[in-house]
Amino acid sequence: MPKQLKKVKHNFTRYANCWEDADLLTQALAIQQGDKVLSIGSAGDNSFSLLQNNPEIVVAVDVNLVQLNLIELKKAAFIALEHKNFLEFLGFVDSDNRKSLFSSVKKHLSTELREFWEERFDKIEDGIIHNGKFERYFQAFRKKFLPLIHSKSRIQKLFNTKTQQEQVEFHNKQWNNWRWRFFFKLFFSRFVMGRFGRDKSFMKQVKFSVSSYILKKSKAHLSSQHCQDNYLLEYIL
Repeated sequence: MPKQLKKVKHNFTRYANCWEDADLLTQALAIQQGDKVLSIGSAGDNSFSLLQNNPEIVVAVDVNLVQLNLIELKKAAFIALEHKNFLEFLGFVDSDNRKSLFSSVKKHLSTELREFWEERFDKIEDGIIHNGKFERYFQAFRKKFLPLIHSKSRIQKLFNTKTQQEQVEFHNKQWNNWRWRFFFKLFFSRFVMGRFGRDKSFMKQVKFSVSSYILKKSKAHLSSQHCQDNYLLEYIL
């Protein structure tokens, strides 16, 4: 293990979701039947996506055992539940039924993993996809900072169907105000992200301004029609 990772805690869920575009991943790798694939585990979503073209095997690895436990939980949910209940169990829709759903899911877990998740059932009850450190970081932005910048109606307008030129005009005239730039640079700074979103050890190799880089990338995307159907962006906002 690299020296900087030995100082990082690996006893909790850092990522309850994968934040990359799995469609781009599968298109780029073009996995075929019979292929053998090694995948970074994280929250498991990308590893599961790589199964769609029936490779011989996908091996998910991660330095954080809790992340692998999360993948096992999602795998058991895939096996045990129909699509509607699967979404309900993970937290994509509101539910008061997760205890009952977990009774079905845990039958497909080892004794060790069953005990692990029974001890942390509060995470499941709240919706497991909302309970990573990174997800809570975005929740803080949405609940504490975003209301100081944009109204709910303006946030909805960001996702409304518009032409490319209309999207650019909306971003320039209504979205990209001084409050957005100020709070964005503050919240997504190296210090705040390193402490509350990721880990400061993860930022040591970054040699540029984190907030300025992300703000530049966000400007390009929010000015594009692609943001109108970006489900990850919608989740954040």
